Amino acid sequence: MKVYITRNALVEGIRVIDASPSTISDGGFETNISFCRKNECHLTIEEAIKRAEEMRDRKIASLEKQIKKLQEMKFVVMA
Repeated sequence: MKVYITRNALVEGIRVIDASPSTISDGGFETNISFCRKNECHLTIEEAIKRAEEMRDRKIASLEKQIKKLQEMKFVVMA
């Protein structure tokens, strides 16, 4: 079964591997090299792209929050 992995999508992109459904109850997938959780593995490329876009949007929002905090930062000279 082809599975699309989005665990590190922002760094590596979406990976495609062959996997089998896990016997673990969380609905993840198991491969010969690792195990991935339900929200990291997708059965269709559309689901994987949607998840990667959600990850990207959350990362952008986080970075914008950090930028705003830095822009509002005031510096004081301590003697």
